[in-house]
Amino acid sequence: MLQLRYTAQFLGSVIDAHGGVLRSLIGDGDETRAIAAVPETVEVRELLEELDRRGFAVSLVARRERTTDTEPTIDVATRNGLLEELTERQREVVRTAYHGGFFEWPRRATGESIAETLGISSPAFHKHVRAAENKLFTALFGGTSDRG
Repeated sequence: MLQLRYTAQFLGSVIDAHGGVLRSLIGDGDETRAIAAVPETVEVRELLEELDRRGFAVSLVARRERTTDTEPTIDVATRNGLLEELTERQREVVRTAYHGGFFEWPRRATGESIAETLGISSPAFHKHVRAAENKLFTALFGGTSDRG
């Protein structure tokens, strides 16, 4: 597995800002093919126009609708509100961990390997993850009781 850190403007960050997730990015010669999952609330045309405005030469090759029965989604405003609970560094750490497979079972990556990718110590990585989990779970469950 090779993980790269791209510090300039990136296709994935534009998709992410619209509530989507870049699922794959494959380069083949002079062409690159990206697959992104976007919520049904996102106007694909507007996303493509935004990518074009930012200098990405993109064209829609295929569009498939997939049921969300197994993948619950939240609207962009709610998602962004939850992300605003986190510091910028916490967002970077948990986003990298998520896309690196740290939260999957079985894990595709260890905390140590993600920490190395980010250039931080393993304890610092785990501290950021725990702080982010605490903030997100507090936002989701704080002050509520599901007993019954």
